[in-house]
Amino acid sequence: MALSRVKEKGTHWEVRRAGNYNQIGWVRNDDLRGAIVDACGTGKAAISLGCGTGPILGLLRGRFDKLVGVDASQAMLDAGDFKGIETHCMRIEQIPWKSKFDVAEMRNVLHSVENPLQALEVALKVIRPGGKLVLVEGVPPEHRVRATFEKLFEHLEDRHTFSEGDLISLARLAGFTDIRVQPFFMENVDLLDWIKKVAPSAEAAREVEWLHRSADEHFWKVYEMREEKGRLLMTWRFCILTARRPGGKGSRAASKKLGAKRGNARNALKKSK
Repeated sequence: MALSRVKEKGTHWEVRRAGNYNQIGWVRNDDLRGAIVDACGTGKAAISLGCGTGPILGLLRGRFDKLVGVDASQAMLDAGDFKGIETHCMRIEQIPWKSKFDVAEMRNVLHSVENPLQALEVALKVIRPGGKLVLVEGVPPEHRVRATFEKLFEHLEDRHTFSEGDLISLARLAGFTDIRVQPFFMENVDLLDWIKKVAPSAEAAREVEWLHRSADEHFWKVYEMREEKGRLLMTWRFCILTARRPGGKGSRAASKKLGAKRGNARNALKKSK
Protein backbone atom coordinates (compact mmCIF):
# COMPACT_ATOMS: atom_id res chain seq x y z
CA MET A 1 0.00 0.00 0.00
CA ALA A 2 2.86 2.33 0.00
CA LEU A 3 2.20 4.42 -3.04
CA SER A 4 5.27 6.46 -3.81
CA ARG A 5 7.99 6.34 -1.23
CA VAL A 6 8.67 2.79 -0.02
CA LYS A 7 12.21 1.53 -0.51
CA GLU A 8 12.66 -1.01 -3.27
CA LYS A 9 13.04 -4.45 -1.66
CA GLY A 10 12.35 -6.57 -4.73
CA THR A 11 9.39 -8.55 -6.01
CA HIS A 12 9.89 -11.36 -3.47
CA TRP A 13 9.52 -8.96 -0.54
CA GLU A 14 6.48 -7.28 -2.11
CA VAL A 15 4.74 -10.64 -2.59
CA ARG A 16 5.61 -11.79 0.96
CA ARG A 17 4.32 -8.53 2.43
CA ALA A 18 1.08 -8.86 0.47
CA GLY A 19 0.70 -12.43 1.69
CA ASN A 20 1.09 -11.38 5.33
CA TYR A 21 -0.97 -8.21 5.04
CA ASN A 22 -4.35 -9.55 6.17
CA GLN A 23 -2.75 -11.09 9.28
CA ILE A 24 -1.26 -7.81 10.56
CA GLY A 25 -2.96 -6.70 13.76
CA TRP A 26 -4.06 -3.23 12.68
CA VAL A 27 -5.39 -4.61 9.39
CA ARG A 28 -7.67 -7.20 11.00
CA ASN A 29 -8.63 -5.35 14.18
CA ASP A 30 -12.44 -5.36 14.15
CA ASP A 31 -12.84 -2.27 16.34
CA LEU A 32 -10.58 -0.14 14.13
CA ARG A 33 -12.17 -1.43 10.95
CA GLY A 34 -15.63 -0.78 12.39
CA ALA A 35 -14.69 2.78 13.31
CA ILE A 36 -13.44 3.40 9.76
CA VAL A 37 -16.55 1.90 8.15
CA ASP A 38 -18.83 3.95 10.41
CA ALA A 39 -16.89 7.10 9.49
CA CYS A 40 -17.35 6.33 5.78
CA GLY A 41 -21.11 6.08 6.13
CA THR A 42 -23.10 5.36 2.96
CA GLY A 43 -23.42 6.85 -0.52
CA LYS A 44 -23.24 6.28 -4.24
CA ALA A 45 -19.50 5.82 -4.72
CA ALA A 46 -16.41 5.41 -2.52
CA ILE A 47 -12.72 5.05 -3.30
CA SER A 48 -9.97 3.55 -1.15
CA LEU A 49 -6.62 5.19 -1.83
CA GLY A 50 -3.86 2.71 -1.04
CA CYS A 51 -6.40 -0.07 -0.51
CA GLY A 52 -3.90 -2.89 0.05
CA THR A 53 -5.75 -6.21 -0.18
CA GLY A 54 -9.08 -4.39 0.22
CA PRO A 55 -10.23 -5.24 3.79
CA ILE A 56 -12.11 -1.95 4.21
CA LEU A 57 -13.63 -2.06 0.74
CA GLY A 58 -14.98 -5.52 1.51
CA LEU A 59 -16.78 -4.14 4.56
CA LEU A 60 -18.20 -1.25 2.50
CA ARG A 61 -20.05 -3.62 0.15
CA GLY A 62 -23.75 -2.82 0.32
CA ARG A 63 -23.08 0.66 1.72
CA PHE A 64 -22.11 2.18 -1.65
CA ASP A 65 -23.35 1.48 -5.16
CA LYS A 66 -19.82 1.63 -6.55
CA LEU A 67 -16.49 0.84 -4.89
CA VAL A 68 -13.04 1.52 -6.33
CA GLY A 69 -9.66 0.48 -4.94
CA VAL A 70 -6.34 2.00 -5.94
CA ASP A 71 -2.92 0.70 -4.94
CA ALA A 72 0.59 0.96 -6.38
CA SER A 73 1.32 -2.69 -5.57
CA GLN A 74 -0.08 -5.25 -7.99
CA ALA A 75 0.89 -7.94 -5.49
CA MET A 76 -1.50 -6.39 -2.95
CA LEU A 77 -4.33 -6.29 -5.47
CA ASP A 78 -3.63 -9.89 -6.53
CA ALA A 79 -3.78 -11.05 -2.89
CA GLY A 80 -7.13 -9.41 -2.14
CA ASP A 81 -10.79 -10.30 -2.58
CA PHE A 82 -12.20 -7.61 -4.84
CA LYS A 83 -15.33 -9.30 -6.15
CA GLY A 84 -17.64 -6.58 -7.43
CA ILE A 85 -15.01 -3.90 -6.77
CA GLU A 86 -13.16 -1.95 -9.47
CA THR A 87 -9.38 -1.89 -8.93
CA HIS A 88 -6.51 0.05 -10.47
CA CYS A 89 -2.77 -0.36 -9.97
CA MET A 90 -1.47 3.21 -9.88
CA ARG A 91 0.02 5.84 -7.60
CA ILE A 92 -2.18 8.47 -6.00
CA GLU A 93 -0.70 11.25 -8.14
CA GLN A 94 -1.68 9.32 -11.29
CA ILE A 95 -5.40 9.25 -10.45
CA PRO A 96 -7.31 11.01 -13.25
CA TRP A 97 -10.82 11.33 -11.80
CA LYS A 98 -12.44 14.53 -10.58
CA SER A 99 -15.51 15.02 -8.36
CA LYS A 100 -16.51 11.37 -8.74
CA PHE A 101 -16.77 9.95 -5.20
CA ASP A 102 -18.80 10.64 -2.08
CA VAL A 103 -16.03 9.27 0.16
CA ALA A 104 -12.27 8.83 -0.16
CA GLU A 105 -10.75 6.51 2.44
CA MET A 106 -7.01 6.47 3.23
CA ARG A 107 -5.85 4.05 5.91
CA ASN A 108 -2.18 4.04 6.91
CA VAL A 109 -1.19 5.31 3.49
CA LEU A 110 -0.27 8.96 3.85
CA HIS A 111 2.96 8.20 5.70
CA SER A 112 4.23 6.26 2.67
CA VAL A 113 3.68 8.77 -0.12
CA GLU A 114 6.38 11.07 -1.47
CA ASN A 115 4.37 14.25 -0.99
CA PRO A 116 1.58 13.99 1.63
CA LEU A 117 0.09 17.39 0.79
CA GLN A 118 -0.11 16.53 -2.89
CA ALA A 119 -1.78 13.21 -2.02
CA LEU A 120 -4.44 15.00 0.00
CA GLU A 121 -4.97 17.51 -2.80
CA VAL A 122 -5.65 14.58 -5.13
CA ALA A 123 -8.06 13.12 -2.57
CA LEU A 124 -9.85 16.48 -2.48
CA LYS A 125 -10.06 16.48 -6.26
CA VAL A 126 -11.66 13.04 -6.56
CA ILE A 127 -14.32 13.77 -3.92
CA ARG A 128 -17.54 15.46 -4.94
CA PRO A 129 -18.28 18.89 -3.39
CA GLY A 130 -19.61 18.19 0.08
CA GLY A 131 -18.03 14.72 0.08
CA LYS A 132 -15.92 13.23 2.85
CA LEU A 133 -12.33 12.22 3.47
CA VAL A 134 -11.70 9.44 6.01
CA LEU A 135 -8.00 9.38 6.89
CA VAL A 136 -6.37 6.99 9.37
CA GLU A 137 -2.76 7.10 10.54
CA GLY A 138 -0.76 5.54 13.35
CA VAL A 139 0.77 8.33 15.44
CA PRO A 140 3.29 8.52 18.29
CA PRO A 141 1.29 8.61 21.54
CA GLU A 142 3.32 11.59 22.78
CA HIS A 143 5.86 14.01 21.33
CA ARG A 144 8.68 12.81 23.60
CA VAL A 145 8.70 9.36 22.00
CA ARG A 146 8.60 10.61 18.41
CA ALA A 147 12.37 10.30 17.89
CA THR A 148 12.35 6.64 18.96
CA PHE A 149 9.25 6.01 16.83
CA GLU A 150 11.08 7.38 13.78
CA LYS A 151 14.30 5.48 14.54
CA LEU A 152 12.65 2.07 14.78
CA PHE A 153 10.66 2.57 11.57
CA GLU A 154 13.89 3.35 9.71
CA HIS A 155 14.51 -0.42 9.78
CA LEU A 156 11.09 -1.23 8.31
CA GLU A 157 10.20 1.33 5.66
CA ASP A 158 10.87 4.82 4.38
CA ARG A 159 8.06 6.87 5.85
CA HIS A 160 6.83 10.15 7.24
CA THR A 161 5.82 10.57 10.88
CA PHE A 162 2.75 12.63 11.80
CA SER A 163 1.14 13.93 14.95
CA GLU A 164 -2.60 14.65 15.05
CA GLY A 165 -1.73 18.33 14.64
CA ASP A 166 0.34 17.59 11.53
CA LEU A 167 -2.58 15.73 9.95
CA ILE A 168 -5.03 18.53 10.74
CA SER A 169 -2.68 21.11 9.20
CA LEU A 170 -2.16 19.03 6.05
CA ALA A 171 -5.90 18.53 5.58
CA ARG A 172 -6.50 22.24 6.04
CA LEU A 173 -3.71 23.17 3.60
CA ALA A 174 -5.13 20.75 1.03
CA GLY A 175 -8.44 22.64 1.13
CA PHE A 176 -10.60 20.46 3.37
CA THR A 177 -13.05 21.91 5.88
CA ASP A 178 -15.08 20.55 8.80
CA ILE A 179 -11.99 18.70 10.02
CA ARG A 180 -12.57 16.39 12.97
CA VAL A 181 -10.19 14.05 14.79
CA GLN A 182 -10.93 10.96 16.86
CA PRO A 183 -8.18 9.05 18.69
CA PHE A 184 -8.27 5.26 18.59
CA PHE A 185 -6.26 3.07 20.97
CA MET A 186 -5.44 -0.47 19.86
CA GLU A 187 -4.65 -2.41 23.01
CA ASN A 188 -2.71 -5.65 23.52
CA VAL A 189 -0.75 -5.46 20.29
CA ASP A 190 1.65 -8.42 20.08
CA LEU A 191 4.84 -6.63 19.13
CA LEU A 192 6.90 -9.71 18.24
CA ASP A 193 4.16 -11.10 16.01
CA TRP A 194 3.88 -7.74 14.23
CA ILE A 195 7.64 -7.52 13.69
CA LYS A 196 7.70 -11.04 12.24
CA LYS A 197 5.06 -10.10 9.67
CA VAL A 198 6.41 -6.70 8.58
CA ALA A 199 10.20 -6.78 8.96
CA PRO A 200 12.01 -7.05 5.59
CA SER A 201 14.80 -9.17 7.11
CA ALA A 202 15.77 -11.09 10.24
CA GLU A 203 18.38 -8.42 11.00
CA ALA A 204 15.75 -5.67 10.80
CA ALA A 205 13.43 -7.68 13.06
CA ARG A 206 16.13 -8.07 15.72
CA GLU A 207 16.99 -4.36 15.60
CA VAL A 208 13.36 -3.24 15.94
CA GLU A 209 12.78 -5.59 18.87
CA TRP A 210 15.95 -4.34 20.58
CA LEU A 211 14.94 -0.69 20.11
CA HIS A 212 11.64 -1.40 21.85
CA ARG A 213 13.17 -3.39 24.70
CA SER A 214 15.98 -0.88 25.29
CA ALA A 215 13.70 2.19 25.19
CA ASP A 216 13.51 4.35 28.31
CA GLU A 217 10.94 4.04 31.06
CA HIS A 218 8.75 6.82 29.63
CA PHE A 219 8.49 5.02 26.27
CA TRP A 220 7.37 1.84 28.04
CA LYS A 221 4.84 3.81 30.06
CA VAL A 222 3.12 5.73 27.24
CA TYR A 223 3.00 2.63 25.06
CA GLU A 224 1.70 0.58 28.02
CA MET A 225 4.34 -2.06 27.25
CA ARG A 226 4.56 -5.24 29.31
CA GLU A 227 5.79 -8.83 29.12
CA GLU A 228 3.06 -11.42 29.37
CA LYS A 229 3.41 -15.18 28.78
CA GLY A 230 6.38 -14.76 26.46
CA ARG A 231 4.74 -11.94 24.52
CA LEU A 232 5.65 -8.26 24.48
CA LEU A 233 2.35 -6.36 24.49
CA MET A 234 1.74 -2.67 23.93
CA THR A 235 -0.94 -0.13 23.00
CA TRP A 236 -0.84 1.72 19.69
CA ARG A 237 -2.48 5.06 19.00
CA PHE A 238 -4.23 5.91 15.75
CA CYS A 239 -5.80 9.13 14.52
CA ILE A 240 -9.08 8.90 12.61
CA LEU A 241 -9.54 12.19 10.78
CA THR A 242 -12.66 13.10 8.82
CA ALA A 243 -13.03 16.20 6.66
CA ARG A 244 -15.22 17.61 3.90
CA ARG A 245 -14.60 19.04 0.48
CA PRO A 246 -16.17 22.51 0.44
CA GLY A 247 -19.33 22.91 -1.59
CA GLY A 248 -22.38 20.77 -2.11
CA LYS A 249 -26.04 21.47 -1.43
CA GLY A 250 -25.63 21.27 2.32
CA SER A 251 -22.76 23.74 2.30
CA ARG A 252 -24.59 26.20 0.07
CA ALA A 253 -27.70 26.00 2.21
CA ALA A 254 -25.67 26.50 5.36
CA SER A 255 -23.91 29.49 3.80
CA LYS A 256 -27.23 31.05 2.81
CA LYS A 257 -28.65 30.43 6.27
CA LEU A 258 -25.59 31.96 7.90
CA GLY A 259 -25.80 34.94 5.51
CA ALA A 260 -29.47 35.44 6.38
CA LYS A 261 -28.69 35.33 10.10
CA ARG A 262 -25.94 37.90 9.66
CA GLY A 263 -28.27 40.10 7.63
CA ASN A 264 -30.98 39.87 10.31
CA ALA A 265 -28.43 40.71 12.97
CA ARG A 266 -27.27 43.77 11.04
CA ASN A 267 -30.88 44.94 10.56
CA ALA A 268 -31.64 44.45 14.24
CA LEU A 269 -28.54 46.47 15.11
CA LYS A 270 -29.62 49.30 12.81
CA LYS A 271 -33.10 49.40 14.35
CA SER A 272 -31.69 49.50 17.86
CA LYS A 273 -29.71 52.59 16.90
